[in-house]
Amino acid sequence: MQLLGRFDELTRRTERAAAEARASGNRYSEVYARLYSSIPALAAGKPDVARERIGDALARAPSGDHYVRMTALKFECYCDL
Repeated sequence: MQLLGRFDELTRRTERAAAEARASGNRYSEVYARLYSSIPALAAGKPDVARERIGDALARAPSGDHYVRMTALKFECYCDL
């Protein structure tokens, strides 16, 4: 969805994925849904909202999960552009 520019759909999907992940106790999926929920905010010109969502995802991420941290770093770099 991100690469296709379908940010409304990405918003709906990440919200649904995060809710389902929370309900099932799947922390990893919840963290990733939260990370990707920052992209529509960034596309809308709201880097502060995007950074908040990235921060929330990092706060919930398991310690030592470097893939999550690298994805968050990439998205933070997008915020800086």
